[in-house]
Amino acid sequence: MAIRIVLTTLVIIVLLGILLAGAFRYLGYFITEKTLGSRMDESAAINRTSIEDFKGLNRENKDFLSAKNKLKGHFYYRRNQEDKDYLGIVVVIHGHQLLHEDYLIEINYFTQKGYLVYAYDSTGTGKSEGTAPKGQTQWMLDLNEALHMLENLVEYAQKPIYLWGHSIGAYAACAVMNFSHPRVKGIIAFAPSNSGYEFAKTYWELHPHPSFITKQTYLAMKKIEDKNFGIYSEYTVLSGINNTDTKIVLIQSKDDPQVILEASMAKYEKKFTNKNAKVLILDEGKHWTFRKNKALNKELMDRLYTEVFVCL
Repeated sequence: MAIRIVLTTLVIIVLLGILLAGAFRYLGYFITEKTLGSRMDESAAINRTSIEDFKGLNRENKDFLSAKNKLKGHFYYRRNQEDKDYLGIVVVIHGHQLLHEDYLIEINYFTQKGYLVYAYDSTGTGKSEGTAPKGQTQWMLDLNEALHMLENLVEYAQKPIYLWGHSIGAYAACAVMNFSHPRVKGIIAFAPSNSGYEFAKTYWELHPHPSFITKQTYLAMKKIEDKNFGIYSEYTVLSGINNTDTKIVLIQSKDDPQVILEASMAKYEKKFTNKNAKVLILDEGKHWTFRKNKALNKELMDRLYTEVFVCL
C-alpha cells in the first residue's frame, strides 16, 4: 500500500510538472503572439510630432520590397540641399510599437548636419504591408533590404551610409552587419538587446527560481523565431559587431525599464573582437536617452555624432 501511494504521488508530481511546463511553453507563444503576432498600425508614442513642425524639412517617398511586402519609406532633407550634395545617408530604424515618424526630431537633426536621411516603417507596421512583424529578426531583414535598395541608387553611389537605431531598431542596425555592407561607415545603437531569444533568456536567468518549467517560456519564443526566420534567427548584435570593423557605439542607460542593464549589450562587451565597437553606459535616460525633457538630447547626440560620423 505504501509503495502504491509513493508511486501515485510521483506520477502526480510528474504530470503536474508536464502541465506546468506546457503552461509556461504556451506563455512563451502567447507573449510572442501578443507583442509581434499582429499588425501595428498605430504608434504607442505620446507627444508625436509631424513634418510641419520642422521648418525647412522636406521629404519624398521611396518604398522598397522586403520579401513580398512593400515597405513605406521616405527620404528626408533640407530644402536648400536639393542639389543632392549630401555628406552621406543616415538610415533611421524605429523600435517596437513605434513608427519611423516618431523620430522626426532625430531625423531633422541629421538633415541639419547636411545628411540625407532615409526612414521607413518595418514589415507589418504603420503604412507598410505585412500581416505582422512576427519576430525581432524581421527588423534586421527589412533593414538588409533597405540597404540593398540604397546601395543600388546610382546618384548616391559614392555616399557613405550610417545607421541609427533604437531598441529593436538598434538590434537591427548591428545585426545587419552579419551581411556584407561595406558602405556602412558608422552605427549608433540605442538600447539594443543581443537577440529576442537571449533577452527572454536573461529574464529567465534573473528569475528567483529558474527551472526547467519556467525555461519553457523563452524556449517557445526561440522556437517561433527559428520557425519564422530559420538561420537568420541566429544572427545577433554580437555576431554582427564582430563581423565588421565599422565604428559602432551602443548606448545603454542604467535606469532603462525596458532593456535592463543585465539584459543589455553591456554584458557582452568583453566578447567584442571589433576594436572600433564599444558600449556607452549612462546613469539615466531610461529607454529614450537621445531625448531630454521631451526634446532632443543635443549634448549626447553631438557627442555621438562627433565620435561616429566625424572621427572616422
